[in-house]
Amino acid sequence: MRKFNIAFLLSVVFLVYSFGEEVNFAVVDVSKVMTESNLGKKLKKEIEDKIQYYKSKIDELQKKYEEIDKQLQSPVLSEEGKKKKEEEKTKIEDKLRTIQMQAAEELNKMKINAEKKLTEKIKEIVKKYAEKHNIDIVLVKSPLSGVVYASEKIDITQNILKALNKATKEQK
Repeated sequence: MRKFNIAFLLSVVFLVYSFGEEVNFAVVDVSKVMTESNLGKKLKKEIEDKIQYYKSKIDELQKKYEEIDKQLQSPVLSEEGKKKKEEEKTKIEDKLRTIQMQAAEELNKMKINAEKKLTEKIKEIVKKYAEKHNIDIVLVKSPLSGVVYASEKIDITQNILKALNKATKEQK
């Protein structure tokens, strides 16, 4: 991956010199825009609310499970009663497994959709900004992308964050 990033940056530098004209660069810290934007915060809250919803359902079932477990310890419980309580306990275990799988699946889908929605919106905003400000290349600023540092002069993260917040506010 690191070799790819270095090769990519070298090819960008080569392109700049081969055209012989000035190429305007900018960088954006996309992860910062995702976490600090109003849209990012809203999507994160929706996921956290769904996590809380599933947590409360699971807690409720676990409480019932523990109650049945205590009831099974009672010496006055008949064999018939124990059998019914064991069946209830098994049903609760099944419900717990089902809810946990359902939660994992739904939360994963929500996360993927949120990231996709946010990424598409950021790309749209970056494209408009780059066109308006005559920027030829916008790179993602992160240690994994190959851009570890960029001068504040070419870092447009705050501008993109403001534009994204404004765009999503207007859509409401």
